[in-house]
Parts: sequence; C-alpha cells; structure tokens
Amino acid sequence: MKINAPARSVSLDPCDPAFFQNPYPSYHRIRSQLPAFKWEQYGHWCFARFEDVNALLRDRRFGRQILHVATREELGWPETPEHLKPFYVFERHSLLELEPPVHTRLRSLVTRAFLSRQVERLRPMVTALANGLIDRFADSGRVELLEAYATPIPVIVICELLGAPRKWRGSFLAGRMTWWRCIKPAAIGRSRIKP
Repeated sequence: MKINAPARSVSLDPCDPAFFQNPYPSYHRIRSQLPAFKWEQYGHWCFARFEDVNALLRDRRFGRQILHVATREELGWPETPEHLKPFYVFERHSLLELEPPVHTRLRSLVTRAFLSRQVERLRPMVTALANGLIDRFADSGRVELLEAYATPIPVIVICELLGAPRKWRGSFLAGRMTWWRCIKPAAIGRSRIKP
C-alpha cells in the first residue's frame, strides 16, 4: 500500500490476498493518515472516518443515482465491465439504490411490514428457523456459517414478509447467491476483477 498525502491518493490492490484476508490494519493506517482519498485502483474518492461518511450520507446534494442526469460517457466513466453487468441489472431496482420520489413511494409500500407489531409477529417463526438451522450443524460436524445460517435467515424472512410461497424460497436463495458472486472477489477470480 502506498499513501500519497500531497496527491490525496492511496494505491492499494483490493485483490491482494493479505489485504483481502485482513484489511483492518490498512484501513487503520489510511484512516489515521489520509481519511479522505482517491483510491487509485478504483478511480473514486473514499472517506474513512465516521464523521465524514455521516455528513455525506445526510447531505441532500449527494445521492445514489446520477445516470439519469448524465451518461457514463459524459461523466468520463468506462463502460460497465461484463462481469459486473449482472450485479447492476439486479441492483438497479433495489430500494437501496433509488432516489426520491421513486424511493419514497416504494418505501411507503413496504413500511407497514416493518412496524413493531409485524416484526414481533415473526418472532416465533424466526426463532424456530434459527434453532432448526443450528440443529443441522450437529449432524455435519462442521459448517460454513454464512451459507448454512446467515444467508438463509434473512432470505426466508423476506419471503415471509412478501408472502411468497414456501416453494419459491429456493429461487430467492439462488438469486441471492448469484448477486453475491457478482460482488465477492474470491468468487469471481482475481483474473476477472478489473477495479
């Protein structure tokens, strides 16, 4: 990793196995030496301190979407790499990616599902689901926690909130894993990652 304070830039290969396995020492060094910087491998600005990120997220001048204002070409951005296209196709309709007024309209539709009484109604189902998944661990003797526990719980709860039939859960889980492979560098393979 190279920190260039006068240029306000950091050169750090995100695919470096040492960084990928334990990024925290690098993040600590960046945060203490240059908390606002351009990450050279990605070509965009990053902010490493809570205070800066909090201020940016609350500033209405910034948002998630820009391509409705200018094209990638006008912004000087390259075309989306082929290996990332499935991710962007999937994410373009995500509530987390939308801006008002579309975000506001869709959020109002789902807010009722997250009222405290609705969430409390799910407690027995989530408890039984969590316990059932944990019970399976003993049979295998070894478990991949993300795959066997952390991934199915939110997907199944979301299916329940949406009222999706139980038979669709496998499709939702498969879709979630497709999305995860789009963003997880180890799943893509170092040779296909082009920051």
